[in-house]
Amino acid sequence: MNQRPAVLVIGMADSIHLARWLTQFADTDIDFYIFPSKKYRYKNEELTKLIHSPRSAKYTLITTLNVGFITGYVDFIKFELLAKIFYRLKRSNKLIEIIKKSNFTYIHALEFQGAGYLLNKVPELLLDKSKTILTNWGSDIFYFRKMPHHATQIRKSLALADYYSAECERDYDLAREFGFIGRTLPCIPAAGGIDLKKYRANANPPSQRNQLIIKGYGGTFGRADIPINLLAQIEEEFPSFNFFVYSLSKDMFQLIKTLPPRVKKKMRISLIRNKISHNQMINEFLRSRVYVGCSETDGISTSYLEALATGAYPIQTSTSCASEWVGRGAASSIIPLNSKVALESIREALRNNSLVDSACETNFRVAQKYLEYDSVKEKAFEFYRI
Repeated sequence: MNQRPAVLVIGMADSIHLARWLTQFADTDIDFYIFPSKKYRYKNEELTKLIHSPRSAKYTLITTLNVGFITGYVDFIKFELLAKIFYRLKRSNKLIEIIKKSNFTYIHALEFQGAGYLLNKVPELLLDKSKTILTNWGSDIFYFRKMPHHATQIRKSLALADYYSAECERDYDLAREFGFIGRTLPCIPAAGGIDLKKYRANANPPSQRNQLIIKGYGGTFGRADIPINLLAQIEEEFPSFNFFVYSLSKDMFQLIKTLPPRVKKKMRISLIRNKISHNQMINEFLRSRVYVGCSETDGISTSYLEALATGAYPIQTSTSCASEWVGRGAASSIIPLNSKVALESIREALRNNSLVDSACETNFRVAQKYLEYDSVKEKAFEFYRI
């Protein structure tokens, strides 16, 4: 009897994208060992379900010596004495110990700045007994490549990887520029596909929907300030519409507080710390006529793909890879980081019924071809067959 493959997955334990990636393999004979790449307060609910699931695959979350909350913070200790005391608890040292003691068929690092850089601290000889996979999330290379410290770390991670995958063709080119010489894996969404039949059945045409949905990221990458600052004008021109802002960061929450009361009365929000399930998120998209995502930099943007699948007309900044999907036939507005252009694009999508309904049909056909859950899952299976 063949031994079950063992996969060490290094990733963010609180990430819905990690949970959705792993869910694709629930009916396989694979043993997954999940090593948290960063500190976290709570593991993702979907990941918790997987860990306790009776399905064929086995999922085990690795904790550092069972000391709970402290495991995520040891890396940040600066005092030498405390650092020595907690040496064995340090995340990178724990990872090295685990790899030394185990025989993993694959070691898969999902995203660079946490998982990939952590892998850089593992002696190369220890990695030789496993096949090492590195997956690019978002702007892991694209944004950080111009910063000398990050460029060095990115090159090192790519040198350690036998295989590389990404959501954007752009990033395969960048990986080669940074010296990657291994094999490439399929270009698919990092969180897996979408069950189009499940969510499409009872969806209203976009022209009959009255919600504008906005990704609420601020901070380093997000530019939700662009659409948020337009909401007062949009509400005045289109008073029948409501607004839903999700993944709202602290800085953007403060911005929303400055909006007129008449706008806030028509608004619902979900803070970034209050995780929304994938099903809830899809249902919000299904009741939305228009989706707006603005950022300094991005990969494909999972929200953009969800908009394609659900009929919400996508307005996405050109700092992402959304243009690659337009090249595949998707109908959407790809805009610069410019408030005036954003306003005109939103106005057109809110008043033009034929635009949004036509785009819905076009985008659903594109989604059927490239995003259907079982099709993406079959491509994902290639990762652990190599």
